[in-house]
Amino acid sequence: MHGLELLKKGAIWRVGRGSNIKIWRHAWIPRGLSLMPARKRRPCRLKWVSSLIDEETKSWKVDVLERYFYQHDVEVIKTIKIPWRPSEDFVAWHFEKSGCFTVRSAYKLGVNLKDVDSGLGSSSRHPDGSRPVWKKFWFLPIPHKVRIFAWKLIHGGLATNSNKHRRRLEPDAKCSICGSEEETGYHAVMQCDHAKALRGAMRTCWPLPEERHLRLTGPEWLLNVIDLAEADAAGQLILILWRSWFVRNSWVHEGRWINGSATINFLTSYWDNLVAIWRGVVDEKGKCPVGDIRVRSIAKLPNADE
Repeated sequence: MHGLELLKKGAIWRVGRGSNIKIWRHAWIPRGLSLMPARKRRPCRLKWVSSLIDEETKSWKVDVLERYFYQHDVEVIKTIKIPWRPSEDFVAWHFEKSGCFTVRSAYKLGVNLKDVDSGLGSSSRHPDGSRPVWKKFWFLPIPHKVRIFAWKLIHGGLATNSNKHRRRLEPDAKCSICGSEEETGYHAVMQCDHAKALRGAMRTCWPLPEERHLRLTGPEWLLNVIDLAEADAAGQLILILWRSWFVRNSWVHEGRWINGSATINFLTSYWDNLVAIWRGVVDEKGKCPVGDIRVRSIAKLPNADE
């Protein structure tokens, strides 16, 4: 239900003829988080946006706008371009230039709305409420599927026993591997014995963030770690968490345990290949592989389907 309400808040009517858009009930003014007119300046019987458009000049009736709208609404409405050729109104997603819905922009909208509700607002440095840590997150040197895993982990979307128990899909919320406590996302990839052991072993290979920075500080603890760490260190940590989750799933769903040495070999080899692909391998002629070659190279990573 929250997702449905979020979708409604990001949907906006794009003006064509204006005959399908209700002036005071539909979202059609492209700005920030409030996409509807503030309120009527005076009683108004006009119902459709088409009443505000001069059909001959394909422009806004400025005198009508100034009569019924407040000035801050008028200025934004005047920036909306009216198509010269007759075209129908249509619904688009306001928070992407393409008008197409994306999960990333919807999540950002949800975070912004939460900040507004809690009184945090948006910073003067980022007036649209966006947070630079998310930009850093989406550009980490890791495969997209690993970013999606981390995205799910950040907002509690993994199929842990805790989440399943809450939805009455599992009788018990305890960890299926250690059985010591409730299996939350943080426990599964950070506190469970096998996750701790893997992270400790990988510290001999990679310069990971210090353990004191990996504490559970809240739902977005991983974002805080990414914000403080170097891009490579953050990417390596996420790869370890992703592999810990894979080992857990292999045991829970297939009864197959993957030993630590195999995981360490996989991760080190996987990272070396990623570095070569994302940063480009310079050959003896000083040439780097182009985009399509990199795509083909990703498909050849060791055990990449995992």
